[in-house]
Amino acid sequence: MPADLNVFPESPCGVLVGRGVDPGPPGVATESQPWRLVPDAVVLNSTARDKSQLFHLAATELQRVYCVDPAVVLRALWRRELAGSTALGEGIALPHARVARIDRPVAALIRTANPIAFDAPDDAPVSLVLVLIVPADGDPDEHLHLLAQATTLLSESHVRERLRNAPDVRTVLRIFAEAPDRTSIEGRDGRR
Repeated sequence: MPADLNVFPESPCGVLVGRGVDPGPPGVATESQPWRLVPDAVVLNSTARDKSQLFHLAATELQRVYCVDPAVVLRALWRRELAGSTALGEGIALPHARVARIDRPVAALIRTANPIAFDAPDDAPVSLVLVLIVPADGDPDEHLHLLAQATTLLSESHVRERLRNAPDVRTVLRIFAEAPDRTSIEGRDGRR
């Protein structure tokens, strides 16, 4: 875990996202996702060169967009990553963590300009990263279901290719919104 866990600019919100607090603007694809991927939480062509820079960027973006505490997010991401790599293979990673004092899952998508080492099962470097942060006191089965659905979606070669070639954020959001029913990310109770 890097030593600079607490080196973050002051939160524009001044508080953590808590129960009943809206964590950011609506996203284009929210109806098909119980987690929110909004335009401001999509970073294309990031210059992150390693996991440390990538996680720092993810925590900073989640703070900027959803007003979550970046130090808490960063520690949670590293804690999970140290338990085992969140790389899926095929150049994809799905870092995820449970964080206190948020009331719904939130997400960020980061596409790196150059692939980075991520200890993937296929040893392939990673260039597409979907970060999912879920409530610490949420249903663990729901968390696992979200991860399974995200993994299913990102395992589709045509989805990965479209995300890698997406020219802009609007296209990325459209790719998630157009996910076929068999790979859409939905809640365990079937709600969309």
